[in-house]
Amino acid sequence: MRMFKYIATVSILILFSLLIFQSYKYQELEKKLLEIQQKQEELVEENKRLIAAIEVMSSPQRIEKIAKDGLGLEKVDRNKIITIEVK
Repeated sequence: MRMFKYIATVSILILFSLLIFQSYKYQELEKKLLEIQQKQEELVEENKRLIAAIEVMSSPQRIEKIAKDGLGLEKVDRNKIITIEVK
């Protein structure tokens, strides 16, 4: 009977220790998950900003302004364009 009490006590202590360890690991994983979710939100917001910047940078009005003011180019009348076929 004494041996049974000893084994039961040791078993309970081991199970309690495992429970504490599991709780610690769960909290650790929960913290990592929260960090990853926050990083994901930051990346999604940065992606939205970059998409908006691409739209602004590639707008026809901006490209036309750079071509005209920065490069000195002018729009050509479509009637003045000559098409040459090469065979």
